[in-house]
Amino acid sequence: MILAGAGIVSCDPENLELEACRGPHPTDTDYITTVRAAADFPRTVAQLAQVYDPRQWDLNPYAPHFDDVHAVTDVNGNTNKARTEPIGTTWSCPSADPCWISERVLGPSGSYLVNTLKIQFVVTSDWILMTYKLGMTVDSSGTLTLERDFGYLAVAPVPGRPGWCRAHLEKNVNFSGTMGTSGGDIGWGDLANLIAPDLIAKWIADMCHAACWIP
Repeated sequence: MILAGAGIVSCDPENLELEACRGPHPTDTDYITTVRAAADFPRTVAQLAQVYDPRQWDLNPYAPHFDDVHAVTDVNGNTNKARTEPIGTTWSCPSADPCWISERVLGPSGSYLVNTLKIQFVVTSDWILMTYKLGMTVDSSGTLTLERDFGYLAVAPVPGRPGWCRAHLEKNVNFSGTMGTSGGDIGWGDLANLIAPDLIAKWIADMCHAACWIP
């Protein structure tokens, strides 16, 4: 049970699911980590649209791994962009001017990655769908970078349970096989990929109460 506080409310998710595996990428022979998670929350679509708007990620007390998230103008992430859409509403992203965010994500022992992501965030009265795809790793605390990072978040009401929604998340990750300073045939990226199913699954599990926040 999560105790009520400033922006923190009682919220026990139900019917939790978490699956992590590593297998061939659908379009080539490279291997990729896929993590899927789902849970039911006593929250409406409108409430979760506020929570899951990318501009809110680093404000969420249940999402400690997001250190800095903000909209930017392009894949390089050098210039901030002020978005005019109200929080919790669909982002306007024409194909000629896609929506980008920069995220600074914290890892173990003070490590971090700064990535740009192409975002589509669509909200209706009945559902939410956010899809994302890696632009590039802009900065990191070491030599580790991402080669792939894509997935989606989908939210819809639970049939027969007014005021409840089910959130589905899928995340696909592959680290670049960057060589360490000691050389050899195995780079830090290769090692990260070996432990990625556990690492990413724990990262998502740590944030399983993100939907409980009330902005």
